Amino acid sequence: MSETWASEWAAAWNDAARFDPYHGKPGSGHGGQFVSSGDSGGGSKPKPAATPAAHGTGGGAPAPGHRAERKRALTAKISADRVKIRVAEHELHVQEAALKTSESKAAHAKAQAHAAKKTGRHTKAAAHHRAHRTHRRRAVSHRQRITELRGRIRELRAQVKTLEGQVAAL
Repeated sequence: MSETWASEWAAAWNDAARFDPYHGKPGSGHGGQFVSSGDSGGGSKPKPAATPAAHGTGGGAPAPGHRAERKRALTAKISADRVKIRVAEHELHVQEAALKTSESKAAHAKAQAHAAKKTGRHTKAAAHHRAHRTHRRRAVSHRQRITELRGRIRELRAQVKTLEGQVAAL
Protein backbone atom coordinates (compact mmCIF):
# COMPACT_ATOMS: atom_id res chain seq x y z
CA MET A 1 0.00 0.00 0.00
CA SER A 2 2.85 2.36 0.77
CA GLU A 3 4.29 1.77 -2.72
CA THR A 4 0.97 2.73 -4.27
CA TRP A 5 0.74 5.86 -2.18
CA ALA A 6 4.34 6.76 -2.90
CA SER A 7 3.93 6.24 -6.63
CA GLU A 8 0.76 8.36 -6.67
CA TRP A 9 2.55 11.07 -4.73
CA ALA A 10 5.52 11.01 -7.09
CA ALA A 11 3.25 11.23 -10.14
CA ALA A 12 1.39 14.18 -8.61
CA TRP A 13 4.70 15.85 -7.76
CA ASN A 14 5.94 15.46 -11.34
CA ASP A 15 2.68 16.89 -12.71
CA ALA A 16 2.91 19.85 -10.33
CA ALA A 17 6.55 20.47 -11.25
CA ARG A 18 5.67 20.62 -14.96
CA PHE A 19 2.67 22.93 -14.48
CA ASP A 20 3.23 26.63 -15.08
CA PRO A 21 0.21 28.90 -15.55
CA TYR A 22 2.28 31.49 -17.45
CA HIS A 23 3.58 29.17 -20.12
CA GLY A 24 2.04 29.66 -23.55
CA LYS A 25 0.44 26.81 -25.45
CA PRO A 26 2.65 25.15 -28.06
CA GLY A 27 0.36 26.16 -30.93
CA SER A 28 -0.21 29.71 -29.73
CA GLY A 29 1.27 32.88 -31.14
CA HIS A 30 3.79 32.82 -28.32
CA GLY A 31 5.25 29.56 -29.57
CA GLY A 32 5.23 27.82 -26.21
CA GLN A 33 7.08 30.65 -24.53
CA PHE A 34 6.36 32.23 -21.17
CA VAL A 35 3.69 34.91 -21.29
CA SER A 36 2.51 37.71 -19.01
CA SER A 37 -0.01 36.97 -16.29
CA GLY A 38 -2.79 38.78 -18.15
CA ASP A 39 -2.44 36.62 -21.28
CA SER A 40 -2.81 33.19 -19.61
CA GLY A 41 -1.26 31.33 -22.48
CA GLY A 42 -3.34 31.59 -25.57
CA GLY A 43 -6.87 32.64 -26.32
CA SER A 44 -10.20 31.46 -25.13
CA LYS A 45 -10.99 27.80 -24.84
CA PRO A 46 -13.97 26.54 -26.79
CA LYS A 47 -16.68 25.35 -24.45
CA PRO A 48 -18.03 21.86 -25.05
CA ALA A 49 -21.60 21.70 -26.25
CA ALA A 50 -24.08 21.03 -23.49
CA THR A 51 -25.50 17.67 -24.40
CA PRO A 52 -27.59 15.36 -22.24
CA ALA A 53 -24.89 12.70 -22.56
CA ALA A 54 -22.34 15.01 -20.98
CA HIS A 55 -24.53 15.54 -17.90
CA GLY A 56 -25.43 12.01 -16.87
CA THR A 57 -29.00 10.79 -17.25
CA GLY A 58 -30.14 13.50 -19.67
CA GLY A 59 -33.12 15.80 -19.66
CA GLY A 60 -31.82 17.64 -16.62
CA ALA A 61 -33.17 15.02 -14.20
CA PRO A 62 -30.84 14.12 -11.34
CA ALA A 63 -29.69 10.55 -10.90
CA PRO A 64 -31.97 8.42 -8.67
CA GLY A 65 -29.38 8.17 -5.88
CA HIS A 66 -28.71 11.88 -6.07
CA ARG A 67 -32.33 12.70 -5.21
CA ALA A 68 -32.18 10.61 -2.02
CA GLU A 69 -28.88 12.22 -1.02
CA ARG A 70 -30.25 15.69 -1.65
CA LYS A 71 -33.39 14.94 0.33
CA ARG A 72 -31.34 13.56 3.22
CA ALA A 73 -29.10 16.65 3.21
CA LEU A 74 -32.08 19.03 3.14
CA THR A 75 -33.79 17.14 5.96
CA ALA A 76 -30.62 17.33 8.04
CA LYS A 77 -30.38 21.09 7.39
CA ILE A 78 -34.03 21.53 8.39
CA SER A 79 -33.40 19.62 11.60
CA ALA A 80 -30.31 21.70 12.40
CA ASP A 81 -32.20 24.94 11.74
CA ARG A 82 -35.03 23.83 14.02
CA VAL A 83 -32.50 23.22 16.79
CA LYS A 84 -31.12 26.72 16.20
CA ILE A 85 -34.66 28.10 16.43
CA ARG A 86 -35.23 26.34 19.77
CA VAL A 87 -31.94 27.67 21.15
CA ALA A 88 -32.73 31.20 19.96
CA GLU A 89 -36.24 31.01 21.44
CA HIS A 90 -34.79 29.93 24.79
CA GLU A 91 -32.35 32.84 24.69
CA LEU A 92 -35.24 35.12 23.76
CA HIS A 93 -37.19 34.04 26.84
CA VAL A 94 -34.12 34.57 29.03
CA GLN A 95 -33.63 38.07 27.60
CA GLU A 96 -37.32 38.91 28.06
CA ALA A 97 -37.12 37.86 31.72
CA ALA A 98 -33.94 39.91 32.18
CA LEU A 99 -35.65 42.90 30.55
CA LYS A 100 -38.57 42.62 32.94
CA THR A 101 -36.18 42.47 35.91
CA SER A 102 -34.12 45.43 34.67
CA GLU A 103 -37.22 47.54 34.09
CA SER A 104 -38.60 46.79 37.55
CA LYS A 105 -35.24 47.52 39.20
CA ALA A 106 -34.98 50.78 37.25
CA ALA A 107 -38.48 51.81 38.32
CA HIS A 108 -37.71 50.93 41.94
CA ALA A 109 -34.43 52.89 41.90
CA LYS A 110 -36.21 55.87 40.35
CA ALA A 111 -38.86 55.81 43.07
CA GLN A 112 -36.22 55.57 45.77
CA ALA A 113 -34.26 58.47 44.27
CA HIS A 114 -37.42 60.57 44.18
CA ALA A 115 -38.26 59.71 47.79
CA ALA A 116 -34.71 60.44 48.99
CA LYS A 117 -34.71 63.76 47.16
CA LYS A 118 -37.99 64.76 48.82
CA THR A 119 -36.55 64.10 52.29
CA GLY A 120 -33.40 66.08 51.53
CA ARG A 121 -30.97 63.15 51.32
CA HIS A 122 -29.14 64.22 48.22
CA THR A 123 -26.32 61.67 48.58
CA LYS A 124 -28.78 58.79 48.68
CA ALA A 125 -30.77 60.35 45.85
CA ALA A 126 -27.64 60.49 43.68
CA ALA A 127 -26.85 56.84 44.44
CA HIS A 128 -30.38 55.75 43.54
CA HIS A 129 -30.28 57.87 40.39
CA ARG A 130 -27.06 56.11 39.29
CA ALA A 131 -28.70 52.74 39.95
CA HIS A 132 -31.71 53.85 37.90
CA ARG A 133 -29.47 54.82 34.96
CA THR A 134 -27.58 51.52 35.15
CA HIS A 135 -30.74 49.42 35.09
CA ARG A 136 -32.24 51.58 32.34
CA ARG A 137 -29.14 51.02 30.17
CA ARG A 138 -29.29 47.29 30.80
CA ALA A 139 -32.95 47.31 29.78
CA VAL A 140 -32.01 49.03 26.52
CA SER A 141 -29.36 46.40 25.74
CA HIS A 142 -31.86 43.63 26.55
CA ARG A 143 -34.36 45.22 24.15
CA GLN A 144 -31.74 45.35 21.40
CA ARG A 145 -30.82 41.71 21.95
CA ILE A 146 -34.50 40.72 21.90
CA THR A 147 -34.98 42.51 18.57
CA GLU A 148 -31.94 40.72 17.12
CA LEU A 149 -33.17 37.34 18.34
CA ARG A 150 -36.66 37.86 16.94
CA GLY A 151 -35.18 38.74 13.56
CA ARG A 152 -32.89 35.71 13.64
CA ILE A 153 -35.80 33.41 14.54
CA ARG A 154 -37.88 34.89 11.72
CA GLU A 155 -35.03 34.29 9.23
CA LEU A 156 -34.54 30.71 10.40
CA ARG A 157 -38.26 29.95 10.15
CA ALA A 158 -38.35 31.36 6.61
CA GLN A 159 -35.32 29.26 5.71
CA VAL A 160 -36.94 26.12 7.14
CA LYS A 161 -40.09 26.84 5.16
CA THR A 162 -38.06 27.22 1.96
CA LEU A 163 -36.16 24.00 2.61
CA GLU A 164 -39.38 22.13 3.35
CA GLY A 165 -40.71 23.31 -0.01
CA GLN A 166 -37.56 22.00 -1.71
CA VAL A 167 -37.95 18.63 0.01
CA ALA A 168 -41.59 18.46 -1.05
CA ALA A 169 -40.58 19.23 -4.64
CA LEU A 170 -38.15 16.30 -4.70
